Amino acid sequence: MSERDSIVTPPRFTRNSNSIVIRRPMIAWLTDDRTWDNQTDFTLRFNTGSFRHSLVTGMAFTREKNDRIYRSSEPNNFTTTLLNPNPHDRYTGSITTRPLTAELIGNTQSFYLFDSVDLHPNFKLTGGFRFDRFDVDGNRVGWIRLPSGWQRMNVPISKTDNMFSYRIGAVYKPRQNGSFYIAYSTSLNPSLEGLTYRPAHENIDPEKTYTLEAGTKWDLYRNRIFLSGSLFSVNKTNARTDGLLPSNTWPRPQVLEGEQRVRGIELAATGLLTRDWSILAGYTLLDSRVIKSN
Repeated sequence: MSERDSIVTPPRFTRNSNSIVIRRPMIAWLTDDRTWDNQTDFTLRFNTGSFRHSLVTGMAFTREKNDRIYRSSEPNNFTTTLLNPNPHDRYTGSITTRPLTAELIGNTQSFYLFDSVDLHPNFKLTGGFRFDRFDVDGNRVGWIRLPSGWQRMNVPISKTDNMFSYRIGAVYKPRQNGSFYIAYSTSLNPSLEGLTYRPAHENIDPEKTYTLEAGTKWDLYRNRIFLSGSLFSVNKTNARTDGLLPSNTWPRPQVLEGEQRVRGIELAATGLLTRDWSILAGYTLLDSRVIKSN
């Protein structure tokens, strides 16, 4: 259970005549989140011939309830600059509570199975899959275009996503204290994964992410120093982006026509100097790009 009182001023780019203006609208809301979660795992170790297996399977059940009360502010926004924003900007207007409340309940049922197989003392294969069923019911608060104009109102939501993901990988250990690995996996973001109020996500399928990673890990000096490094590429080929057609709702409904990519490197070192002192160091470089967006 958690309660949150949020007041944020995110930057928004808008065009004013022939120039670009950066505004910082005041957005405020109150949320009450309640989550119940249960996960059960089973581990089974067995041999098939000369191959050793370590199999993990399980089930997970989650129930999430989100109540969100929106607040309005006047004036709604003020301007800032791109290269020299003022971190001490103060909002001087008033904030009032709106009468509408978004109430959403999400239920998730999951089943997964993963197996690690020792094909050789120096070589291991891993793989498995996961299935998730995520359904949301309730109502959101959004802008609807009526004959009399735009009006904020409650709108019912009912959405179910069935998602299948998998992971495969291999580990090679040339020595007992070191290993090299490579892995490929998929993951999905359901259309209402954050129990968001936005109508933009209601009628689209989950986003799908593909991750490829390769790296190495080493224990040195009788496990007093641990070193690791990896290269990875994360690709999302059906990212959410605003639709281009006119709409009677705001924000404009989204479509899965975007493409995003993150490539990077990660290095880490852990050292035990004495029994009472250890040192940690890490470095991560991310090259993030929006390949396609509306």
